[in-house]
Amino acid sequence: GQMTEVTERLKVIASLEDLTEIRASIEKSASELKSSIDRMTAEGKAVLDQLKEQVTSYQTQLEEAEELASRDALTGLSSRLYVEGQIEKRIGAGAPFCLAIVDIDRFKKVNDDHGHVTGDDLLKQFSTELRSACRVTDVIGRWGGDEFILLFDCALAEAEGQTVRLRKWICGNYTVRDKVGEVKLRVDASIGLAAHA
Repeated sequence: GQMTEVTERLKVIASLEDLTEIRASIEKSASELKSSIDRMTAEGKAVLDQLKEQVTSYQTQLEEAEELASRDALTGLSSRLYVEGQIEKRIGAGAPFCLAIVDIDRFKKVNDDHGHVTGDDLLKQFSTELRSACRVTDVIGRWGGDEFILLFDCALAEAEGQTVRLRKWICGNYTVRDKVGEVKLRVDASIGLAAHA
């Protein structure tokens, strides 16, 4: 609208015959045009700043959603989806690695005898011990139920040594709460190991 108005004024100026009038009209139109351009620039900057804020907000929300998706809600370990992504990356890069599946023995009996809340408590404690027994470079995830997956960036011999150490650390007595109070449970685990070269 402002540009159309300026165009109309320029047509009027073109029809003027007095040089002083022409100069005064051009100066007035130029001043108004500069003012309009400054206002449009400021409005455009405000819109861009607002868009940048929205993009930053969406990016933060996306990162939070990705973080939530990469964590198991109960144990806080990596999710199955995240671990599968890490496996795919290593396969794509042609990197050697080993995988261990850890399964808590007779876990169903814990749920049957003491309830699912007690079972969840045991899973949380077991996950904490598992994390403590692993190295910072190991990827530790909950595969599902009472199964956990460990991704080791090493050769099979080193991974075997790691699983022996791991078994000593995670198997043993755990104290959990059930409906009547604290209960001591003996926990054993089966561990399977495979290498990808």
